Amino acid sequence: MTNEELFADLKQFIEATVSQQMAHVATRDDLTKLQDGLTKLQGDVNSLHTETRAGFEAVDARFDETMNVIGETVQDHDRRINRLEQSAA
Repeated sequence: MTNEELFADLKQFIEATVSQQMAHVATRDDLTKLQDGLTKLQGDVNSLHTETRAGFEAVDARFDETMNVIGETVQDHDRRINRLEQSAA
């Protein structure tokens, strides 16, 4: 085997090894796609957060309304009971 053949074999081996190692390295396009996907995911999470918060605020407002009605009903019953107690006395 001559030096040129040995050099050609070594060159081919190095190219194959580098090619295999580079196959596992992300390209700029891969990173851009990943960044785009993460940006979309962040937007989706922010949107979901906004929708969830709005839903909680609606439930909270409805709960406040319900508690007000219950409070008014209890006060009305207290007044009626007081009148009945005064009438009975």
